Amino acid sequence: MGLKFWDGFKIYINKEKLIGFNWLIAFDLVGKLNKNKNLTKREIVFGKKVLDYIQTNPQLIDEVKALSKLEDKEIIEVKFIYDKLLLVSKDEWKRIFDIAMQTKIFNNLELANVKAVQTSLMKKENVKEQALIRAYESLKKLKRFGFKM
Repeated sequence: MGLKFWDGFKIYINKEKLIGFNWLIAFDLVGKLNKNKNLTKREIVFGKKVLDYIQTNPQLIDEVKALSKLEDKEIIEVKFIYDKLLLVSKDEWKRIFDIAMQTKIFNNLELANVKAVQTSLMKKENVKEQALIRAYESLKKLKRFGFKM
């Protein structure tokens, strides 16, 4: 549904005093979506309840979105990124680093992060969520060189 919808729904339940929907959970959910953090089971259950409610009241979608002042942004699924990066072969990683060095498309911090993520993935070590997301964002810059994520 997007960040704008979830923020709008948070405002909607406060404005309409909607019974059965906890504003604090909505607040936490919006904050986590905005920062690309994983949701708790409680927030997921809340989200499903909201989606069920919206499915029976689809006319509310535009009204709810109109309440938010936030811009919609892509919500990134960390597991998706992790799985995609696991599929990158050694040769593709070498090509990535060669392109990065030749074009200077990454700043020093980006390059260091991408290398650290690649090393951790190859060693099957845990990788911090934010490091994965930043590496993914960096790698999207390589699209114009034919690298597809």
